[in-house]
Amino acid sequence: MSATLPDLLINKIKRITGKQTRIIKVENEDEIKSRKDRNVILHTKPLREDTQISVKDILGIYNSSRDKKLIIVCNTVDKSQQIYQELIKVKELDACTILLHSRFLDKDRKEKEDLLQELFSRKSKEPVILVSTQVIEVGMDISSNTIISEVAPVDSLIQRAGRCARWGGDGDFHVFNIGDYGPYREKEYQQIVDKTRDELKRLDGEALSWNLEKELINNVLSNHYKKVLDDFKRTEIMGTLARAVFDGNRSKAEETVREAYTCNVSIHNDPKTLCNKDNDIFKLQKVGVNIWVFRSKARALLENGINIWSIEESNILDDYTFRFTESLVSDANSQILPFKHYVVSPEGAYYDKSIGLIFGRKDSKVFPLSKEQTIENKENEFIRKYEPWIDHANKTSQVLDRFFISGYDFAINKFSKAFKIDKKDLIEKLRFIATLHDVGKLNKWWQKKIEWDGQIPLAHTDKESITRIGIPHATVSAVILGRIFKEWEDQNSVGIPFYLSVAHHHSPKSQYYRRFSLIDGWKEVVKEVVPDINLSEVTFQKNVDGYVEIPMLSIADEFRKYRLYSFISKIIRLSDWMATSGERIGILCS
Repeated sequence: MSATLPDLLINKIKRITGKQTRIIKVENEDEIKSRKDRNVILHTKPLREDTQISVKDILGIYNSSRDKKLIIVCNTVDKSQQIYQELIKVKELDACTILLHSRFLDKDRKEKEDLLQELFSRKSKEPVILVSTQVIEVGMDISSNTIISEVAPVDSLIQRAGRCARWGGDGDFHVFNIGDYGPYREKEYQQIVDKTRDELKRLDGEALSWNLEKELINNVLSNHYKKVLDDFKRTEIMGTLARAVFDGNRSKAEETVREAYTCNVSIHNDPKTLCNKDNDIFKLQKVGVNIWVFRSKARALLENGINIWSIEESNILDDYTFRFTESLVSDANSQILPFKHYVVSPEGAYYDKSIGLIFGRKDSKVFPLSKEQTIENKENEFIRKYEPWIDHANKTSQVLDRFFISGYDFAINKFSKAFKIDKKDLIEKLRFIATLHDVGKLNKWWQKKIEWDGQIPLAHTDKESITRIGIPHATVSAVILGRIFKEWEDQNSVGIPFYLSVAHHHSPKSQYYRRFSLIDGWKEVVKEVVPDINLSEVTFQKNVDGYVEIPMLSIADEFRKYRLYSFISKIIRLSDWMATSGERIGILCS
């Protein structure tokens, strides 16, 4: 979301939201307090002359700056690293030079951001040059009277220019050309960059006022947003995402929001030793890298015989249990995927706290393990407290009623009409699965593992000796409910969203379940919380291991079911969490 939006998008938001949105038009820039005494001049001669950023240009602009403070914004990490390394070799440069981009370990990046807040503060007089990337476009309250930027989509440029003379006064914003399109390689984004460049070429020496920003945004981005906001296109994109979620197909999801995808990368020479019972691989520090960049880097590394490992996370044993395994990557195109964790051998990656992560450079150092990041943080849903199963079932239903039935009345009405289900019946179904979402815990093997005494079946235990159960219950809950309501397992049934929401209330990809046997008297226990339920014909003879089937979705027909599934999953998961952890979220519950 950009701070400056095209009129086309603003009008669309207004039409959708009606009276809920009020549009404030600014005719006079003096009305905006932060811009009243601010005058930023555009310098776009480098675009007309097809000039790219060089150390010579940087030194010339820095030496002529009024306060000896300069920010340089590059489109790619590689370019920022190159410029930084060239600048620190200039002996006569009297400025503190800092590099900031996305490929730093969290601790190092935080230290840099804190230092930059100090050096670019209103009070600081120290000469400083910051070489950065898009990371400074949002979230950093720093200002420099002089900024150099590579040409980029107009909304990004305006964000970068927002760091120029941020607190008032005169500023100079220099825009240089690029050698390649960097992160904007998609045809549509290349066209936006080209149009931005054409618009800016004619504006050398102009003041970048509010009205000029609006004019640039409308001229460059209107056609782009017209395509994005097309109803058919939007439905097609959402349908693709829905299908991708059900199929577990991340590559299909990539087709919709490519530029936002990242993966985590670490440096280590033997990740297998970290995939141990203590899950040390989880503690290995990581750097986020754009998926397209890493895929390109990985291809080159593999061609040179450098090892890259993919770290696979599995909670197949239990919805609370995490285990990791490593496997060598052999094909970057098919095996480098978003959101995953990869480990690169130090033979092919280098890290320095001043430069960040560099690929293709040999080193002997490996990433350290984080003291703060532990697997226990990830397993925070394993709550250590004594709680009978009946109590937890009732609490979850009560939380659903208190926070979500009334709070989501609008959504419930919409789903009721969309599926032609009476609103009262829909609410009863929601209460039913909220109450019985953990019915799979009545599996006698699950109860045995939690050290049940044979009297009152448990939902949670406070015994210190119990850390992981190792037996799935969410998928078993879905199977049990599917036997109670047989139509829920029918792919064409409206019950499918309810069925899958129960199966996935801990993990959205859960499918596997082991053979189970319910405790003696389980029907009486269930009737304690749902008195009217009919269980007379429900049996589980000759039960075997199996999978909860994930139905296929079609964009036209199943999209509504996906939306209902998403809605139910959200409120059931939150109801479960709040019922379990209520004492730790007093503010929320109050």
